[in-house]
Amino acid sequence: MHVVVCLKQVPSVAALKFDPTSKTLQREGVPLEINSFDLRALAWAADLKQSLPEVEITALTLGPPQAREALIDALALGADQAVLLSDPNFRGSDTLATARALAAFLRWNPAELILCGRYSVDAETSQVGPELAELLSLPHVSLVQGIRVNREAPKLLEVERETDWGWEKLQVGTPVLLTVTESIAAERFPSRSERERAAGKAIRQLSAADLGLRSDDVGFRGSPTWVRELKEISTSRRQLVWQEQDLRLNIEKLCTTLFEEYGAFHAWKVSPQSVLAPTLPQRVDVEPRDILVLGELHQDQLRPVTFELTEKALELAASTRGRVHLVLFTEERSNVEDELHGLSVEQVMVISGAACAAYLPWEHANRLVQVIHQVKPRFVLGPSTAYGRDVLPRLAARLGLGLTADCIDLGIELDGSLVQYKPAFGGSIVAAISSRTLPQVATVRPGVFTPAPRKRPELPSARLVYIDSGPKQKDFPVRRLNYGLIPDLGADLDHAEVVVGIGRGLGQEGIEIARAFAGKLGAALCTTRDVADEGWLPRQLQVGLTGRSIAPKLYLALAIRGAFEHMVGVHRAGIVVAVNRNPRAPIFRQSDLGLVADVREALPLLEQELLKRLGA
Repeated sequence: MHVVVCLKQVPSVAALKFDPTSKTLQREGVPLEINSFDLRALAWAADLKQSLPEVEITALTLGPPQAREALIDALALGADQAVLLSDPNFRGSDTLATARALAAFLRWNPAELILCGRYSVDAETSQVGPELAELLSLPHVSLVQGIRVNREAPKLLEVERETDWGWEKLQVGTPVLLTVTESIAAERFPSRSERERAAGKAIRQLSAADLGLRSDDVGFRGSPTWVRELKEISTSRRQLVWQEQDLRLNIEKLCTTLFEEYGAFHAWKVSPQSVLAPTLPQRVDVEPRDILVLGELHQDQLRPVTFELTEKALELAASTRGRVHLVLFTEERSNVEDELHGLSVEQVMVISGAACAAYLPWEHANRLVQVIHQVKPRFVLGPSTAYGRDVLPRLAARLGLGLTADCIDLGIELDGSLVQYKPAFGGSIVAAISSRTLPQVATVRPGVFTPAPRKRPELPSARLVYIDSGPKQKDFPVRRLNYGLIPDLGADLDHAEVVVGIGRGLGQEGIEIARAFAGKLGAALCTTRDVADEGWLPRQLQVGLTGRSIAPKLYLALAIRGAFEHMVGVHRAGIVVAVNRNPRAPIFRQSDLGLVADVREALPLLEQELLKRLGA
């Protein structure tokens, strides 16, 4: 079995500096490292080779000559061979241009299994894997947290993937591309002696010409998206901390500040810190520009992000004199008429059938191509969810379109083009991105836009069209074996006004106490990576650099140290309150209000005081 692991060398996010004058990231002197998810993919492949000696591992990367260092590490960790795609023509490649270069190599060097990390921690797009699979006409499975290879039937894999709601187990035939999460294997680093031995091994280097690629296929010229400008997002916190001896008095002072100055729970006087709110022109002098929204259903109910996307699309359409179309895919025909009543879009297309079954993102992308040819939209918007990140990259690769992932705002230029605001490098930088191709495609982070009202009786209902999906277009050997929903995930983190964060310092025995506390406040729960690694809480609740990003009005951080990797996930919170017994904990420098106390002692008193004031 030939296994190819795609690697990316990334800068240490915590060490990056932004130059406000040049509006560029200063990379000089910033240490480089293999992307964490890619490193874990390599570790899994090395483990597989221990049990199946016939496995051959190729480490593949695209980058400048110094990317050889990453490949030396890969050889030291168990790769049999290393390939560097390096050429000045590759400079400035976006995800699609990168996928084209990788695909050119893999067409001549096919693999039974291609592994990619779920995303790179600098750009956080989750696009290269699905785009690469589409270009190679392969199935892909994203967010894989477990892989089982049967020695007797190695061409059939059993994979378990993470979903927004739990997990899903699939059987998939090779060749296949998998994107993996941090759960796939422990992160490993080569020893000095291993690296010294690997340094003498050959690394194959290939240029664009070697791969049969033209300069127009890759690099700046081959990239459909381009960065208009970078903006630094700085978070300013009040840093008011109480640490006197009288714990009850300190809690009273904290709660008084919360309720009287911030209007907590009843008349909030806070807002997310990094809303860009670009000004939209009242009317642009161009031909009308229609917008297509890819909605999402879960258990026959429309996810809130669908209404958020629709409302933003209607706002953009007011500037472009366009119409808004909504498309939904579902295995069995769902009755969504009641939910959509009064939604002022042009039409809603509900496409159902066998081709829209459980996990077939390539089929959804195929049908979406047909809808685009029919509707001819200038913009396509979709959710930055596990679903949207599977479907839209394949669509973009199929049509050669630019795609901007995980946007936190959208704007319109005077020429009628779409400006997409995307966070990067852990959210400390926001890039304003445009696309050279039409339609312009973007996925939007749930929770950043105000949803459209569910029912507006004064407006006519949208025209509802039910369409049969027809037979599958690609006969990939993929079959769903089982799935599960994680119980008691609680309130939706993407839309919760109050979130309680649980740190490792609370201990496993404190989880249920904190869960009960959050329940009484009507709050959602989240956690840090080390708690998720311990298995104390589901990975779906992990917030931070390798987790999700949230923007509640109030974030209560309990026994959280305040590491950069976690705090970038909550930097958009309106107000951050920290409880930690260590007065030197970094969390206090990144909080508005802080309480120096043992959480186990403070939590019952804090709960009592909050509930008393809420009752009043």
